[in-house]
Amino acid sequence: MNDHNQQATQVLDKARQAHAAQEYESSLVSYEWFFDHALDEDQATLYGVRLSFCLFEWARLGQEYEPARIRLEQKFEHSILALEQSRNPVYFHDYAAIGACLNQQETVLEKFIGYHQADPKLAKEIVHFIWDELVSSPHIAVCATYIDDALAFYEDKLEKHDETLKICATMPELSNDDFMQGMWDRFIKDVTNIIKVLRATGRAEEAVAVIAKAKADLEERNYAHTLAG
Repeated sequence: MNDHNQQATQVLDKARQAHAAQEYESSLVSYEWFFDHALDEDQATLYGVRLSFCLFEWARLGQEYEPARIRLEQKFEHSILALEQSRNPVYFHDYAAIGACLNQQETVLEKFIGYHQADPKLAKEIVHFIWDELVSSPHIAVCATYIDDALAFYEDKLEKHDETLKICATMPELSNDDFMQGMWDRFIKDVTNIIKVLRATGRAEEAVAVIAKAKADLEERNYAHTLAG
């Protein structure tokens, strides 16, 4: 871990300690600093921590300290403005993650549907950040418009899964059973979502082809799992 990442992690720990000590203002300052600066020198290592632990803990602080909730709501609004000004897709990831912490998932969904209708190019760049929510929503048919070739779409998910497993194999700290199971669970969910979308939009034959290919790939990788169908 480089010096900046170590500093950022220490700031996050400081936020937690301040919250526990009911030093709410100090805790908010630290959570906001982490969110704003954790990726300054390294866009990858703390990416997930920033959008999970940091935001969920910040939202929990907001339940006890109103200024923290207000600042998080402001970050929510700022992230979508930043997306529209810069067209950098990562700002929508921020928006979706903050929205989940604020129970604003429906707002996030409707915002995406607006882009889907009015700005298809941008929507295509950000759809993967809200894919699971779309599949589980009344807007599931929208997902099908982003799947031109179902097998190719599936193969892309498989390739990314295999690449991630290879990277994890070189990092002992990520090779524990729980982490690896989480990776497999994510892949199975990706496949299941593809099947749901295809079936919901009258593309049953493509769903059958994806199921057959996925079962063969899972068997080849010695991972036993029953896929629907």
